[in-house]
Amino acid sequence: MQSSESAASAQLGSLADSDTSTVVTKRRPIPRKGHTKSRAGCSSCKRRRVKCDLTTPECGACERLGLECEYLNKTRHGSQNSAVVISQPLRTDPVMFDYNDLNFFRHFLFEAYPPLPIDGFTVWQMASQRSHSYDFLLHSMLGLGASHLSLLTPHGYEKAALKHRVLAISALNKHLAKPGLTNQDAEAAFGAMLNLTFQSAYMNDGLIDFLTMVRGCWLVGTQPYVDLDHTIFKTFGRLVILHMLVLEFVMSRKSVEGDKRSALGKKGYHCRKAMSKVWVQQILRKLPVEYYEYGEWPLRFINSLNYSFDDEDQVWKPFFLSNGRTVVPAGETLSLAVI
Repeated sequence: MQSSESAASAQLGSLADSDTSTVVTKRRPIPRKGHTKSRAGCSSCKRRRVKCDLTTPECGACERLGLECEYLNKTRHGSQNSAVVISQPLRTDPVMFDYNDLNFFRHFLFEAYPPLPIDGFTVWQMASQRSHSYDFLLHSMLGLGASHLSLLTPHGYEKAALKHRVLAISALNKHLAKPGLTNQDAEAAFGAMLNLTFQSAYMNDGLIDFLTMVRGCWLVGTQPYVDLDHTIFKTFGRLVILHMLVLEFVMSRKSVEGDKRSALGKKGYHCRKAMSKVWVQQILRKLPVEYYEYGEWPLRFINSLNYSFDDEDQVWKPFFLSNGRTVVPAGETLSLAVI
């Protein structure tokens, strides 16, 4: 009996000990949530190594202490936005272009790019890579591709070609009106002018457009901020300027007054003619051999050009005809070539 009581008491004692050990065992402490360091704080709080409350436009600490508050992440974010704005011409609305435009661009790249500069495939491939930054350059390429494709296929792409031509000219005028253009900006404008010039050769009654665009090439290429020798059109630029000297001479108008207007007009005419000959000869000597045949006809053109002076007219006008006959040296023909 006593043995059973002692066994029971021993068992109760062991249970009590186990309960006591359970109560005494300490819980593992729950780790406190670590501090998450914010990297978006202002530069002033970062220098002082204090927590920034991230209040904008000025955090509480800087406002309390009268310090200049500037968020570095905001500046970085702003630079990203500015980069997006710079590359924004990559877009040009999806609705603005269609499958025909893709075909025009492909045709321009491989078939319709201007035949000058000579062996200019690489030059125009490089120019096409810059078209994403200049919408006027892109539209000029699409317009030229559409006009050239219209001559080869029965499909009528004339309206599409004219649409891209108008868009290119409009955007180009806005571009040239901006101050502080870079050499790359001028290079893109020069390329667009060349595309528009050659497109006019595929247009009905496009001679006036041709003369206007050649003049535009000359105006862009002779700007003080433009150095064509450091562009992809360096050699061809000289050839365009050479032709423009002739066209400027032909299209010029000079008002003269009084009884001496005819004498003054003749004197000015001979002076202009002599200057144009000298300039053309100087540029011609600097052209590579392969370009010489393209620059030779302007010199013959100037030598063959004659003017008619009318006493009853207040301006002097260019004529290829004198007394109903063409003034051309023996053995030569005079024609306005489309380069």
